[in-house]
Amino acid sequence: MFLWTATNTLLHYAMLLGLLMSVGTVITSALFRFPLQRVRAQRFATLAIAASIMSFALKAVELTGEWQSVIDTDLLALIWATPVGTALALRVVGLTMLLFAGNATPFGAVLGAVGSILAIASFPYVGHTSTSEHFWLPMVLAVHVGAAAIWIGVLTPLKNMLADTDSYTDGYQLAVGFGAFASWSVPLLLALGAVLAYTQLGSIRALFTEPYGWALLLKTALVASLLALAAWNKLRLVPGLSENNRSAADALIASINKEWIAVHAIVLTTAYLSTSVTPPG
Repeated sequence: MFLWTATNTLLHYAMLLGLLMSVGTVITSALFRFPLQRVRAQRFATLAIAASIMSFALKAVELTGEWQSVIDTDLLALIWATPVGTALALRVVGLTMLLFAGNATPFGAVLGAVGSILAIASFPYVGHTSTSEHFWLPMVLAVHVGAAAIWIGVLTPLKNMLADTDSYTDGYQLAVGFGAFASWSVPLLLALGAVLAYTQLGSIRALFTEPYGWALLLKTALVASLLALAAWNKLRLVPGLSENNRSAADALIASINKEWIAVHAIVLTTAYLSTSVTPPG
């Protein structure tokens, strides 16, 4: 049981991290107008594709309880005909497009946009929201995932720009631009997350009485720590960057490293919520 839970959770974690990073890298480069780090996007897209395919194969094990089912072609064909197969197809096609995306040409930009949309569109087909009676919930989930991808995708480029004296000015402009984006996207992200949580739990009481609620409380605490770091960055550290203050830049880089710890913890908790615990009812 532990081996199954750990394997399923870690594969989903790898898929989530790879997808969010590859999509986020592509979207943020277009949104904030800086050169796309194609190698980073390609590496994370490859990670997400591999993890998605392995997770799909594990669905056969989940149905039969036997590990050798991962090579049962007949059973895998049956699963392929379900929404799980649709999600995998959208995810793999979208992420494959990101392998060839770029913002230097119109064609590369289109590949990046369409690939990102397809990858994000795969989420409503699987998971706990896929069985919801609320027809609008898939759109809420898609917007939530997209906003999270942008947040995650901007961290490494910002850190690298601030660390390089030649791109320091670009880093400052990116920090200011992302701060403006965060001022309205964070409330949206929180509101959408609250809607998703409530539709899954059905009541506030379930937060404290159900395993799914306990895991959700942990995720909420991690998100709160990430937002606290982001608020500190925006209010105390980013203003100092305008004076070409090296100590402010180093402090922001250190804070981004802490944000990454929170991001990994949030993604891992999300993977556990998505694969190993069931909402009440």
